[in-house]
Amino acid sequence: MNLSPTEIYRDRKIFLIGSTGFLGKVTLSMLLYRFPNIGKVYITVRARSQEESETRFWNNIITEPPFDPLRDRYGNAFEGFIREKVVVKGGDIAETNLGYREDEAQAIADDIDVVINSAGKVTFNPTLESSLRTNVVGTKNVIAFARRMKRPALVHVSTCFVAGNRSGAIFESDPVLGYFPRKHELGDVEFSVEQEIADCEKLAERVRDEARDAMMVSRFRELARKRLNEEGRDDDDPDALGLAVAPERMDVIASLHRPLAELTTIALTDAFQPLLGAAAAALPNATLTRFVDCRFAGQGYEITVPALGDDPALLGAAFEAAHRARHGHTAGAARGGESVELVNLRVVAERAAPNGSPLGVIRSAGVGITSSGRRMIVTRDGKRVRADVWPLGEQRAGGRQLNGPAILAGPDATGLIEPGWRGIVHSSGAVIVERM
Repeated sequence: MNLSPTEIYRDRKIFLIGSTGFLGKVTLSMLLYRFPNIGKVYITVRARSQEESETRFWNNIITEPPFDPLRDRYGNAFEGFIREKVVVKGGDIAETNLGYREDEAQAIADDIDVVINSAGKVTFNPTLESSLRTNVVGTKNVIAFARRMKRPALVHVSTCFVAGNRSGAIFESDPVLGYFPRKHELGDVEFSVEQEIADCEKLAERVRDEARDAMMVSRFRELARKRLNEEGRDDDDPDALGLAVAPERMDVIASLHRPLAELTTIALTDAFQPLLGAAAAALPNATLTRFVDCRFAGQGYEITVPALGDDPALLGAAFEAAHRARHGHTAGAARGGESVELVNLRVVAERAAPNGSPLGVIRSAGVGITSSGRRMIVTRDGKRVRADVWPLGEQRAGGRQLNGPAILAGPDATGLIEPGWRGIVHSSGAVIVERM
């Protein structure tokens, strides 16, 4: 029997969930390029309205490099071909019915032949609440939606964590039913997926309740005002108040510029030891987290990724995944397979705020105050001072004054407002620095 993919896909209608991610964009492009006789492809583009979903698709998704082969093939007819084949829908897998009205959900389910789900959190350290919402509840909602179909058919793309905390090759022949990450350690222990989900949801809810508790919030603010008064700062400034209750943080950085392929596990472990010691000494009783700044050879920017282990190959894979998530491609493959370079080692020390405020613990769970706290810096004249940290990209009212010393921290760049200087936030979001 001969199978013809072209005939299999002829006039078929597919529901592609996660189409805005890297994998989703490539899948959509390849489906349309290789099987132009496909019927329709419904895609989810999460937004606040259907109009915004359409705008986001045409302005931010279809313009990406994965669709260049289609642009080259169809030329001026490209837009017409996309409008004929692609149906843009809103939707959110974390919501019941994927966020659609009952009649909308059933209409889509009645019209499609297969669901492809590639939506999911692929970051290495999301909050528990965020992971549950997308990777667990979202997947369950997709399965429930697929059951609406006349002949349910679902292709699900799991995240890289599907095999649990295991090393080496994981074969698809391994039993799925009854498996859980620590099965081989715990022997005959019975594991309930539903109970595990319920327990995680209870934990997340408990943290939310603590953050919302009026007495706790009042205590945080009282401790913060006391701290600001001790430092001679304005205790009525809402931004300063938020920073005062945030955890203390310090970054220890060392340059180590060399290709990852030339590093050994032992060399990487040894390189981190002085940084870990310096961070522990500078901020006792702090939580220490390791990171590396990497780039492809020849690039002018780096991406910081967690150093969860000492295997250089795993760090390279983490960097490539982060590069793909942020920029939509892996530059090394696109530009001739350049090697991955290590540029810096980082150790971040973070400790709950003084005066016994536990808010740092709540913040690390993904709720509560979102500011980055304060860091110890060294000025040009060699003095060690603490500087407030203001995250770049957060909306702040125009006219807000940021007094130095202060750090403007962004995902790809960091700026310093030195002592004796101040930054004025422009209505556009830019920060204008001037001498006080």
